[in-house]
Amino acid sequence: MSLKSDVRPFKKTIFMITEKSPLQKVSRILKFLGWLQLIIFTLSGIAILYPQYVMNKPDRLLATLIFLLIETLPFINFFLSKAIKNNQKWSKNICIIYSILILIGFPIGTIIGIYILWQLLNKHKSTIKLQ
Repeated sequence: MSLKSDVRPFKKTIFMITEKSPLQKVSRILKFLGWLQLIIFTLSGIAILYPQYVMNKPDRLLATLIFLLIETLPFINFFLSKAIKNNQKWSKNICIIYSILILIGFPIGTIIGIYILWQLLNKHKSTIKLQ
């Protein structure tokens, strides 16, 4: 029996510690924020639109259009998350602008915006060096 067959490769170990890059962290935060917004906007939109359609109010078309416009915001997060993950050149600048805009949403938006700015603007040094 050779020694090579007894040794398991490092990649298959259960407790492998991987260091995520700042762009991967930002991508995950944006994706989480997108899902959270999608759930909240959909539920609140249903709660607002349902009575308007039941009572047959005349502004229901305008309310539906506003709802559909607001419902596109989570998809902007998904698009930015995918662009950051794929390391597009333009995505970092757009994400910095977006994170400055979400700083307005106190307190959660402020915390998320500061974290995204910190991840994008801070010079991270990797502790793992590959040869």
